[in-house]
Amino acid sequence: MKAIIMAGGEGSRLRPLTLDTPKPLVPLCGRPVLGYILALLRAHGIMDCAVTVRYLQSRIEEYLRENIPEGMQAVLVSEAVPLGTAGGVKNACADTDKEVLVLSGDALCDVDLGAAIDRHHESGAAVTIVGKRVEDPREYGLVLSDENGFVKGFVEKPPYSQAVTDLANTGIYILGKRALDMIPKGQPYDFACDLFGQLLSQGERLAVYETDGYWCDIGDTDSYMQCQYDILQGRVRLEGGMKPGSIRPQGRYEAAGEIYFGAGAAVGEGAVISGPCVVGEGAVIGAGAVVEGGVLLKNARIGERAKLEGALLCRGAAIKAGGHAAPGSVVGPDGVIGRDARLLPGRRVWPGRRVADGVIQAGDLIGQSGKETFFDDEGLTGEIGVELTPELLARLGCAVGTLAKRGAVAVACCEGKGMAALKGALAAGILSTGSRVLDFGCVWRSLFDFSASFTACPLGVYLAPGTVQVVEDGALGCCRSTERKLETLLSRGEFLRAPAEGYGEAMEMQGIQALYCCELLRHAPLGLHGFCARVKSANRQLETLLRGTLERLGCDTGSGPLLTVDPSGRSLKIEDGEAGELGEEHLLALTALTEFLDQHDIAVSSDAPYILEEMAKEYHCKVYRYYACPVGQADGEARTLAASQPYLRDALMMAVRLLGCCKRSGRTLIELARQLPPFETARSELQTEYSPARLMGSFLKECGGEAAEGIRVAHPLGMALVRPSKRGDRIRVFAQSVSAEASRELCEDILERLRRLQETQGLTEK
Repeated sequence: MKAIIMAGGEGSRLRPLTLDTPKPLVPLCGRPVLGYILALLRAHGIMDCAVTVRYLQSRIEEYLRENIPEGMQAVLVSEAVPLGTAGGVKNACADTDKEVLVLSGDALCDVDLGAAIDRHHESGAAVTIVGKRVEDPREYGLVLSDENGFVKGFVEKPPYSQAVTDLANTGIYILGKRALDMIPKGQPYDFACDLFGQLLSQGERLAVYETDGYWCDIGDTDSYMQCQYDILQGRVRLEGGMKPGSIRPQGRYEAAGEIYFGAGAAVGEGAVISGPCVVGEGAVIGAGAVVEGGVLLKNARIGERAKLEGALLCRGAAIKAGGHAAPGSVVGPDGVIGRDARLLPGRRVWPGRRVADGVIQAGDLIGQSGKETFFDDEGLTGEIGVELTPELLARLGCAVGTLAKRGAVAVACCEGKGMAALKGALAAGILSTGSRVLDFGCVWRSLFDFSASFTACPLGVYLAPGTVQVVEDGALGCCRSTERKLETLLSRGEFLRAPAEGYGEAMEMQGIQALYCCELLRHAPLGLHGFCARVKSANRQLETLLRGTLERLGCDTGSGPLLTVDPSGRSLKIEDGEAGELGEEHLLALTALTEFLDQHDIAVSSDAPYILEEMAKEYHCKVYRYYACPVGQADGEARTLAASQPYLRDALMMAVRLLGCCKRSGRTLIELARQLPPFETARSELQTEYSPARLMGSFLKECGGEAAEGIRVAHPLGMALVRPSKRGDRIRVFAQSVSAEASRELCEDILERLRRLQETQGLTEK
């Protein structure tokens, strides 16, 4: 068997460590990742391998010349142009007739490769994928498998709401000849995006070998450090062991816990070192210094009385006397933390940069951990002046502007001085990247949604008290890939920077409200003469506009049913003497009914009532559901349709449209409402400290259901949607039944099952 080690990545999330070192050569306890991989292959009798390279390939070539294990043959294969994962493998083994074992050059593992190969041969599959259970699935491609261990599908780096398994694709594959022959030569082609889907569509089987061994994808600095701690604490079986270090340095100092000392490391008098800790070759810890976990790479230095607390010092980096590097912080190669200066948690210093003496470093030289989740279900959340600050909004503006690539970004906020100030900071960040700002001022949310959609802005940002929401085409929630890009940009601070003359232009779009009024009038083409309806809203501007629109249509606004619209313009309630009170979800169903009567399909959110599907069947129509945070194009058709049906999300449009339908059909609201089947809904949530992916996987196995954005479950009492929040700290339940009491009972039953699974399945904390 031939092994292909994919070693061409740039390791952007490991920066600044990888700015001058290719990811496969980053040291783990004194030995590069690539060295461990070669030792693992040799231990399993795999002596023929190729290494695909692109980024800093001369460094890898130099390493291989001097460090090939005895008896092994390893050739370097470069790509003139990027060929993707599968295309790169094809390029590296185009002439072989052997089966191929594919490994990533940036992951440490002790997988039993022999057992994986046996599984491949026994299954007769075209491809075997090595899978590993993980605690946090959001950074991994996940594998959905059946009870026999064959692949049913894949989910790529989902939010918690769509992570219905915790089985990660490790990127270790065994490819048979059928699979290799299917990869086109010399063309960009990927395993996950192209080959695996094509194999499944042609009826080929893909097997899964689930390893219980160690596997760590060294994707960012947190996992890089944790991997070394795992080595020190014996969690991984290493072929060939760690690179030998020197005898523990002599001197009068305290050292406790698991510590690796590289050759030539030195420790000053009175220093205190607490493991797990890596002190690399030639590293120096000064007198009286304190090291509480962390990693010092080759020739890094900590001065007298300085403190390293769970931080990473790259090659040649230094903390001067009295300085402090806090947990999760990173000092790049030859970077310096000045005398008595402090590097705050999660911050990064780029190579050669210096934090001045006495400074508390919190500027944008340094980003936060790539794994940090900025977005929750409601967007970026927090208190104005605490979490939501002008600094954060300016950085978000830089990130959004960078993604916009000098295009236009729609911005708006609700009323308030604080909101307007934050919007100004956001706009300044966008303009600094060379992108344009379409400023719709202080408006309610549904008017902003209309404005962003009408002007065809691919990106928009709306600010409301306690939340900042980013939207995409059609003013729907942004997809997971966009969120990930924004989080990465916010973490690393690598924004586009336009020269002064290249700053974008801000355009005030105050006239959009007149166009919105015209759109409202369009929803009652026959007018509303003879109708009565009152209007109420805590948003006086919104209330005035809706009342004026109804009066222009001929409606008497001094009597009749009361239309209550929330300040955002997205939720409607109607109180009628005959019909009683119709809430948000019943009015959505009523609006859907008017569409079905006209033989129109509809698109609604994934958590909308499931009664809509039953209603649609009766009228031979279809309900499409779009996700709050889609992965890929799974809901593309639904989002396209939803963009053309804003009245299903805009309370003002819905109100006018329902009254217009009554006018057109000659029926009253109560007559329309009587056509709705009885249903009520309930919502609740469970706070959890456990892995939501594992919990959802256990729930799916026990209760069944349909997995998409969350799990849709049929129950004797009705239907329920179970969906984790984006941050994974809550499991939300949306229940529907024939009565309010039954809905609440269904909701509580689902929550109780989740609590029991947490207790009985031995789930571990995240």
